[in-house]
Amino acid sequence: MTLLVQSSCSYLYKRLLIGGVPPVCYKSSMPHVLSPSKITAWMACEHYLTLKFRADESARRRGFGNSDQSKTNEEIKTSADGDLVISPPKDFSDLLQKKGILHELECLKRYQEEYSNQGVVFEVDQADWQGGESFKGWTDRVGDPNPLEVGYPVIFQMPFIHNGIRGIADFLKEKGGTYEPVDSKLSRTGAKPGHLLQLLFYAEAVEANPAISERPEEVHVDLGSGESQSFKVSKFWWYWKHLRQKLEKVVEIGGKAETEPKKCSFCGMCEFRNKCFSEWKEKDSLILLSGSHSTHREALEEAGITTLRGLAELPKRTLQVLLDEQESNASEFFMSLDMEEEIEADFCQVMPEVNDGVFQDVKPDLKIRHLIRLWKQARLQLIAREKNLAIKDCPVHLFSKTEMIEKMEGRQGWKKGETLLHLPERSDYDIYLDFEGHPFLTAKEGIIFLFGYLEKVNGEWVYVSRWSHDVVTGNPSKDREKEEARNLVRFFHQRWKESKENGADMHVYHYNHTERSLMAELTTDTSHASHIVDIFGQLFGAEVSSEDLSDRKLLDELIENGVFVDLLATVRNSLQAGLESYSLKLMEQLAGFDREHDEEASENFQVVGDLVSSEISGSQEVSDGSGAVLRYELYANHKLYGQERDESHLDEIAKYNKEDVDATQALHKWLLKMRSESEHLSNEVAKLSADPEISIGGWVTKRIDNLKDEILKRVSA
Repeated sequence: MTLLVQSSCSYLYKRLLIGGVPPVCYKSSMPHVLSPSKITAWMACEHYLTLKFRADESARRRGFGNSDQSKTNEEIKTSADGDLVISPPKDFSDLLQKKGILHELECLKRYQEEYSNQGVVFEVDQADWQGGESFKGWTDRVGDPNPLEVGYPVIFQMPFIHNGIRGIADFLKEKGGTYEPVDSKLSRTGAKPGHLLQLLFYAEAVEANPAISERPEEVHVDLGSGESQSFKVSKFWWYWKHLRQKLEKVVEIGGKAETEPKKCSFCGMCEFRNKCFSEWKEKDSLILLSGSHSTHREALEEAGITTLRGLAELPKRTLQVLLDEQESNASEFFMSLDMEEEIEADFCQVMPEVNDGVFQDVKPDLKIRHLIRLWKQARLQLIAREKNLAIKDCPVHLFSKTEMIEKMEGRQGWKKGETLLHLPERSDYDIYLDFEGHPFLTAKEGIIFLFGYLEKVNGEWVYVSRWSHDVVTGNPSKDREKEEARNLVRFFHQRWKESKENGADMHVYHYNHTERSLMAELTTDTSHASHIVDIFGQLFGAEVSSEDLSDRKLLDELIENGVFVDLLATVRNSLQAGLESYSLKLMEQLAGFDREHDEEASENFQVVGDLVSSEISGSQEVSDGSGAVLRYELYANHKLYGQERDESHLDEIAKYNKEDVDATQALHKWLLKMRSESEHLSNEVAKLSADPEISIGGWVTKRIDNLKDEILKRVSA
């Protein structure tokens, strides 16, 4: 059997193709045709729609209709064993699209089984994009007869165009004389606002169709988890109508709108992200200021500071006056405006026109500590840019001891130690840890497929890889993932105990909190590990073993004793550098670490000429996390792509992961070196102060005692 499916999953398909019309096309005077996904993107970034309109206008002038005219069909076959076979993904974005297609097909299969006794689930014949079929041609073909008039229980991939918007509903389910739209989404935790907006459009289009003329009561989302969510149309209809009125004005202006690119949640998926980044560079935008949030930038812009250079040019005297005003009222800590002498000299060299002794009457609506941090960051980045410095030569400013202590104010336990003051010295018992994970191994679940770390064995640092697949069959599983996580916790705990017995320290170093958090989830038998009620509820269930309890207890003991050290937190609480980001890939270069692989490898792996991933050789290297995901996808789901299992994928992933843990170790060494060379920091590890005692009583104490008794009763039962 061969099944033709659009080359992207439904929600991305609608983003890319903006396609389809119903058997009855409702005319609109709007100069641009929208899609539900375009509207969702516009809600996150108004500039997106401006750029999209301009691209459409340019495409029409060149005779291409609009900017979304590149469409292909995805051929899905069935192997001799009855398994689906699809073309291998070219890159991470293509991988997500294909996962969406497969999720749609799973939903289709479920509906076919559910409605097997109520009539056929009608599959709308798709447009032949590769054959040159137009939207109009497709519409004529689909509309004879009108599927909505036939009365099918479920319609799959129904195209609509109505009142200036067009899109394709994944499913329509007949109910009460109308059809309720259903969209399949890879999201597992719940529908997003954009999903609901798409469904409201389909509900409107269904009601407007002469064959129906009745508004659906509910709309639904089939989540990647296998669960479904339903929403009452009446509760959200007012908002949809309000949004439509606003959109009419936006569409009327079209590409002439004077919008500005803003950093938002849509940037990672946006086709114009490179264009916006270039514009930010050209305009010296504050968006490129590391550590700045939208509220910070808005406050600065309202005060007339619109560029990174403009912020760096603020005279030191101005900030000192603002600092004196706020310190007299609030802070007990002294905050210095000065940076290292070399940095001060470099700034004078690149910005000789700035007179730091002059007062400039400007007062951004920011806390002074935030303003000073951003001001220093701007000066550091400006020095690096104007002197055209390599990343390894970028200026670095260490916070004073007082500033580091202030940053830890209000924290308790091990969290007070996330500064350079408390960074442990190196030990032969140390571990450097990094995970690799696949967010969509299947639509229902992701997996941590590699637990990689460095340990010292017989005086030599050795890289160890623990995989979440069976060593014989190569098949990954959540049970294997959990087993490896627990084995790792036991190994860490035993190594920690040995270090204590030998009068040494042992720490697990990682970059960002992800590793520590994921281990907590994997050693807790619940999908809601962060919620204490859910944890206890699961612990009291029949499936919980003493092993589940003991592994989490071991991990908690390690965490509470500060064994896990997040170097990203240490960096953020201890220093600033002339970098646009504090990602490991940049920080490792600052620390002098060089990776062996070619930085171009990731691009080469994604697309090489006209070849796709299936024709990429194992000699090409992984250079980022998405490349590792893609490699593991091809390894674990090789049958889906009609390939033999290729062990070289694991070799390349492991090579990349080893360089991540090597870089983490190099960064640790560099941070210790920075501390030892600092004139104002002690080279000895500072001891953590004791947590203040918290006095509680009354009903709180009584409630805690009652809960303790209840827990003990259930555990011993």
